[in-house]
Amino acid sequence: MLGELIPIEDDLLALIYNGGTEERDLVMEQASVDWFVSTSGKSLFSSAVQEMESGRQPSWVVAMQTPDKETRDRVATLSSKAPCGLIGAKSVIKAAADYSHRMQVASACATAERELGEGDNPLEVAGRLENKLRELSCDGDTETITLGHAAERLINDSERASRRKVMFSGIPSGLAGVDVLTGGFRAGQMVVLAARTGEGKTSLATQMLLHAARNKWDDARDDWAQRGHVVCMVELEMTASEVAQRAVAHLGGPPLWKLRDAGKLNEQDIKDSKLALQVLHNIPFYVDAPPRIRMATLRAKARMWKKRHGMEILCVDLIGKVGGEGRERERWREVAVISHGLKALAKELDCVVIAVAQLSRDAAGGDGEAGIHQIRESGDIEQDADIVMLLTTNPKDSTIKQIRVAKNRSGLTGRVGLRFNGDTQRFSELVQEAK
Repeated sequence: MLGELIPIEDDLLALIYNGGTEERDLVMEQASVDWFVSTSGKSLFSSAVQEMESGRQPSWVVAMQTPDKETRDRVATLSSKAPCGLIGAKSVIKAAADYSHRMQVASACATAERELGEGDNPLEVAGRLENKLRELSCDGDTETITLGHAAERLINDSERASRRKVMFSGIPSGLAGVDVLTGGFRAGQMVVLAARTGEGKTSLATQMLLHAARNKWDDARDDWAQRGHVVCMVELEMTASEVAQRAVAHLGGPPLWKLRDAGKLNEQDIKDSKLALQVLHNIPFYVDAPPRIRMATLRAKARMWKKRHGMEILCVDLIGKVGGEGRERERWREVAVISHGLKALAKELDCVVIAVAQLSRDAAGGDGEAGIHQIRESGDIEQDADIVMLLTTNPKDSTIKQIRVAKNRSGLTGRVGLRFNGDTQRFSELVQEAK
């Protein structure tokens, strides 16, 4: 296979070193070192990149200074090779890109076959292979639009918001103070909700997801739609049944303690449960509660949910329990990779990703200030996030909570006071303070 690519490499190098400015610029704009499989080809291309970054034209004289004999022999052969011209350059570039992609696909498949032979989990191997093939298929294929078109989208969103008489254009959380500060959640955003253990972060996330799943503006009808935004929740701390208990209690069913102890339910509780169940059956809210999940599997599932259900919101509870690829020895590095992957998923799938995270034990509550630096395991989470919300509890009254929007790339930061009802698993607003 190497022999097939060498002539293409020679043509690329001749265009870079012997061609005119147009030919050289065309190759350098599109080619990458991955297109070269020979050591000397990689070395000569890298030398050309360094020269151009220094403001100089690639030179055989500079390339000849390498101590590698194979590279010097290659220079002696190619220094007199005539370039194929601008029209030929486009054909050579296409051939090199196609061949490079074939090599990478073959390598990815060979790696997957080796991992299966070593006894790796087949689903995880399939997930990694799918991710690699998707990266190759999307290589360089990103949407480029004018600033005018981007502004047009923004204005259209604002116009839709004005028609439904709200101050924001994103997906509503159901808490007016939070929506005013954030402008609602928007596709492509990574939203982090962090709190200490037992503060109610899963209950708050579930409440926001239920509201989004029940409320969506229908532009065609110029009214609220019968079904809300499609929500997919990956729950790694609780079972699907425990999430359902919170949802039923929140939607007017029996108190959570009665749902946990079914022997205390009366006839009215049963009726209330069935009414809540009717609501849940009519909203697009999906729950996956695996005992554990790796990022590759999560990525593959998210893509499937997007294709199958039209997923608009992906919630991961808890980001600290998502497994990495096993390549990083330090957990903080592994979490950083997971965080980067979640942000990339939000942009790739054009959806909101809500990541529930843990605050460290020293995070303050009540009148104290919990900071985004106290998110456990990796500072990359706060860097990747578009919005960071910190939930803390008043030490004097466990029913009084505060949600602080500590980071917001597209809006205000501030604090919203909340009261939490454990029976109904419902957060209601007290006060709002914005800055």
